[in-house]
This record gives sequence, structure tokens and C-alpha cells, in this order.
Amino acid sequence: MGVAYAAIPDSAGTVHACYQNVTSANKPLKLLDTAKNSVCPSGWKPVTWNQKGQPGTPGTPGAPGTPGVSGYEVVTGTFDVTTQGPIGAGTDVMCPTGKVPLGGGYRSGGAFASLYTTDDSPLFTKDANGNVIGGGWRVHVQSSSGFGTDATFTVSVTCATTS
Repeated sequence: MGVAYAAIPDSAGTVHACYQNVTSANKPLKLLDTAKNSVCPSGWKPVTWNQKGQPGTPGTPGAPGTPGVSGYEVVTGTFDVTTQGPIGAGTDVMCPTGKVPLGGGYRSGGAFASLYTTDDSPLFTKDANGNVIGGGWRVHVQSSSGFGTDATFTVSVTCATTS
């Protein structure tokens, strides 16, 4: 078994070749391995090119991108349920002024056999054109037979500035 090495392209990234300037549409081309031979045969003309061409002219600027999101912030609030307390309880947690809700939810500090969620949803404040300009997250839970234990619920909303 043999191994062959070639310097095509050369160390500068240039491909060297020779071509015959004949009258037919098909012009013969021979690649040169400049590590072995850098001269074209008699009647052949040298030609070179780079693997990477020259940079082109810059294109026209693109259209402005879509508005982005920044200033992520998680806001939390709590509400309590007690053994004597209401069968339903909940709270709204609002984003700071200028920020809108992206998502939210809650976690409880206890296990409740008869607990069900009656609301776990975003709240949106809109301007006269219907654009969301603020809001928060609402959670309300209820129990058909009382909570049976004291617990605290934590409501979270992820807020951000949109432009």
C-alpha cells in the first residue's frame, strides 16, 4: 500500500494549474502540485485561483429587526389558607409599571385532597389600541370541604419590558 501527498492548494491557499488555449469550447486543464513542479508543459499557460475569493461589495442594509424583550424580572406574592379560613382564596401579582407578563404559576406549602384551581392565568392591561402595556398573574384555589390545614401559596409572574 502506498501513500500519496500533494500540495494542492499550496500553503497560501492558491490552486495552480495549466491550461491549453485551444479553439474548442473544452479547454484542457492540469492541476499543478507546486511541491513537485511549478512549471507548465510546453504549449500550456499557467492559471491560478484562490479557494477563498476576494470579499464582495457590502449588501444593502436589512430592514429593522422585530422588537425585543429585556429586563426580565420574577415578581412573587403570597396568600394564606387556614383551617378556619375561606373555602376559596387567591391573589393577583402584578408586574412593575412598563413591564408585561410572560408566564406565571403557583406552588403551595401543603397537600390538599380536595383542592382545585379555579384560576391560574395571565392578566393583561391594554391601551386604547389593544396593545398589552402591563399586567400580572392571577391564581385562585378552592376546596369543596375546607383546606384542613394552614398553608401559604406563592404566586410568581415573569415580567419583561417589550419594545
